[in-house]
Amino acid sequence: MIQTKILPLGAAILVSMMTLVGCQNTTPIEQSNQKIEQTQDNAKMTQVNTADAKQAMTIDQLSQYHWKLLSAVDGNNKPMSTLEAGKEVARLSFQQQQGQIGASFGVGCNAMNGQAALKGNVLTLSQVISTEMMCDPQTNQAETLLAQAMQGSSQLALKAGTTPILTQVAANKTTLVWQGVMTAEAKYGPGETVFWAVDHKAQPCPDGSAKACLKIKPITYNDQGIKTSEGDWSLFNGEIEGYTHDGKHDEVLRLQHYIVNPTDVKGNKNVYVLDTVIETQAVK
Repeated sequence: MIQTKILPLGAAILVSMMTLVGCQNTTPIEQSNQKIEQTQDNAKMTQVNTADAKQAMTIDQLSQYHWKLLSAVDGNNKPMSTLEAGKEVARLSFQQQQGQIGASFGVGCNAMNGQAALKGNVLTLSQVISTEMMCDPQTNQAETLLAQAMQGSSQLALKAGTTPILTQVAANKTTLVWQGVMTAEAKYGPGETVFWAVDHKAQPCPDGSAKACLKIKPITYNDQGIKTSEGDWSLFNGEIEGYTHDGKHDEVLRLQHYIVNPTDVKGNKNVYVLDTVIETQAVK
C-alpha cells in the first residue's frame, strides 16, 4: 500500500533618523527635494507594480503545460549537480479541480503533491505529501532538494511563446528554470479516460507492414477502482503518446483518449496519451 508523508522567510532594518541627520549636512530645502524625488520614485514603482499585476500569470496559463526542468542553481548561482543530473525526468504541473489548485512535481520516482495558491507572480505551496517508493540514493537526494525548493513561497517569471520558459526563485534562493510542453487537453480539448491491458509480446500488424502492433484489450473499472469487465484482445497499430513498450512486461495503462478532426486528413483521428501505468508484471 502506498503511504503518504508530510515533507518537512527577513528582518526589517530600522534606520535612525538622528544618525542620518548627523551624518548628512542636509538643509530643509534639500530634504524637501529629497521627499519630492522619493515621492516620484514611489509613484514610478507603483506604476511598474501595476503593470506587472496586469501581466501576472494565472493558473489557467500554467496548467496548460507540463513543465520540464532545464536548470537548477543554488543561492550562490552554482549549479545543483544532483538536480541537474535528473532534469530529463524532473517535472512540474498544475491542476484545478472543484475550486482547488494543486501542484505535482517529482524527479522520476516518487510523486509529490501540494496545495497551491498564486497571487500575482508569487506561488505558495503548502501541505506537500509524497508517495514512499524505494528510490536510489541520488534520486532520494534530488527529491529532497526539489521538495525544499518547492515548499513555501517563490517568485515566478513567465516568458511566453511557442516554447514558454518559467523561472522560479524559491524561498531558499534556489532558482529553477522550467520549459513548458503543452498538455494533450490544451491541444485536443477534453478527453475520456480509458484503461488498456497491453501484452508484453507485440504482434505483426495485419496490414502486412514490418511494423509491430500492440496486443491490447479494454478494461472497465467502477468508481471504487474494482475491475468489472475485460474486452477481447485485439491489435493496435497506432501510437500512444508518452508510452514506450519494452516487450518485458504485461501492463495495464490508464490513457486519455481524444477525438480530433485535423484539417490535413479526412474524418476524425483518435489520439491516445499515456496518463500512468497502473499495473506492471515482469514476464520471464
